[in-house]
Amino acid sequence: MDAPYLEINLKVLRSRCSGFIPFLNGQQDSERVKVELARNGSPTLLVNQEGQGFYIHIHSCYEPEVEAQRWLKSLAWEKSQLTIVLGFGLGYHLEAMLALYPELKIIVIEPDLEIFLNALAIRDLRHLLQNPNIEMILGADINSLAKQIFTIITNDLAAGLNILSWPPYLQLWGSFWQKSQQMLLNLIRQRLVNIATYKSFATQWLVNFFRNLPISINDPGIKSLFSLFINRPAIIVAAGPSLEKNIHLLHRARGAALIIAAGSAINPLLKNNIRPDLLVSFDPGEANYKHFTNLQRADIPLVYAPTIYSRITDEYRGPRFAMGMDVFPFTSWAFQMIGDDKGMVASGPSVANVAWDLARQMGCNPIIFVGQDLAYTNQKSHAEGVITAHRIEIDDQNQQDYFYTEDVFGERVLTNRPMYAMKVWFEQRIATFGHGRLFIDATEGGAKIAGTEIMPLAEVLEKYCGEQFDPYGHIMEVYRHQRSCLGASSLEQRLDQRLEEWKEQLSRLETIYQKAIKIARPLEIESATKRLNAQRYQEAAARLQRLDREMTSMAVYKNFIQPSIKHIIEAINFMSKELERESDLARKGDQLVKVYLSLFKVARDFGTEIKKLLIKKEARGLTS
Repeated sequence: MDAPYLEINLKVLRSRCSGFIPFLNGQQDSERVKVELARNGSPTLLVNQEGQGFYIHIHSCYEPEVEAQRWLKSLAWEKSQLTIVLGFGLGYHLEAMLALYPELKIIVIEPDLEIFLNALAIRDLRHLLQNPNIEMILGADINSLAKQIFTIITNDLAAGLNILSWPPYLQLWGSFWQKSQQMLLNLIRQRLVNIATYKSFATQWLVNFFRNLPISINDPGIKSLFSLFINRPAIIVAAGPSLEKNIHLLHRARGAALIIAAGSAINPLLKNNIRPDLLVSFDPGEANYKHFTNLQRADIPLVYAPTIYSRITDEYRGPRFAMGMDVFPFTSWAFQMIGDDKGMVASGPSVANVAWDLARQMGCNPIIFVGQDLAYTNQKSHAEGVITAHRIEIDDQNQQDYFYTEDVFGERVLTNRPMYAMKVWFEQRIATFGHGRLFIDATEGGAKIAGTEIMPLAEVLEKYCGEQFDPYGHIMEVYRHQRSCLGASSLEQRLDQRLEEWKEQLSRLETIYQKAIKIARPLEIESATKRLNAQRYQEAAARLQRLDREMTSMAVYKNFIQPSIKHIIEAINFMSKELERESDLARKGDQLVKVYLSLFKVARDFGTEIKKLLIKKEARGLTS
């Protein structure tokens, strides 16, 4: 096989998806896949699937690029959403999609490793392989495929999902694709069956929020810290294993750089007698509390989201600043309704991501990373002194959870999907918001973060942290001033008014659900008995859609419920796509009932939980 582009394509794969390489190394040349030139000179492929006895063109033998554009124009799909595509082929159709919609997020499934290896050999595909909006899944293991797809969908904030297939793949892999779609649909339906699990997890945010409300309305917001340290250096200290290399140097930064401890980094810092200027935390789970159990000091300002585990704020004796986060929009909305804008930061997969955005909005420059490995440096998860620190052991059972990425030395380092997501978050934010600022990775180990300058911490301190400006003193001055200005009694009075308004709206959710049942039950019976006609279906669908619009226009739904059950809503949206494809009227009616009753019921149930929180003494008796 002539392979002019194989090495340059494999180099990209090694840096981004090194787990693919072992799959490809086992592939042998065969007569099954043939390379030809189309009439316009572009390469194309012919594939002979086992047992068929004839070759199938993967792309046009005339003009593959034009064929891809025609295919794209023939589709009826929502371009703003996450899209799954069966078949990488030679990538012409993916190029057409991204040329028209460059922000489109695509999951490409390539079941045929031999086709993919030929594609790497005969086309320069670096622009596709390194595109952060494209996720690649290789192989024809249906269970692995469904798991990987569902993980990506769950982590994505897209409101819906498109499923497309490059037509020749339906001839080659039709049975595989049918089973794969069914597997994915079953997984989503299982999530709907297990709504209680998701509701319990999401309820935790709201339970914490309302329990923290008496404290957080009386705490200053981070908005008072914005632009406080323009062009002053900030050091974000994370708890990666490389923190052990240079934590002793951070003493030299005291007073000459804003030191921000990201969550679990607090314990190693204090163990080394280093007091950070700020401690950032937002995790709502009880596990987060363990990082605070031995924290005896009362002089470290805590920046927290009101969704944090409530025992932390109950027992924390130091200064506190409340922050809104875009992943929990109900926090900022609720405070604005009360008349107290705390300020908002961008959320990310880790507390260090949040600390980065806080430093950015405080005006800091340069922003310096320490302990930000984003990888298992020396097989370790965290630095010594972190409660959750452990060594990882890779075996046949868990090896698929790990892969290699480029480290700060140009070598390979082991990471996993969550940590890689943190790395990508930093890279995207630096590219978007980093103009005019310097970002330095002084971790001295771990994964390379694109957009940062790699520099030892000792050199960073020498070059950028030579001037004292007392960040801690300035923060405490702001804190004392804000505390003296807070009108607690007026805030609490407005809060009482808002609580009554929210309870009234939540009561309407029960009414909407009962109306939906009255519409749906006759439709369900007619569908089961095959007596449903098109007019009745359209009438019922229109009435359910009106109820949907009524519910989704409610402020309490948009701000409290919808963000908390977004994963469930995504699953319901997926089922709605199946409804659009259904042609049998009886099945269509039955599916319509399931989709809308699932949505209205989960909203009603979640609203009931919120209402219980509102009428509990700790939420309602805020002034007592």
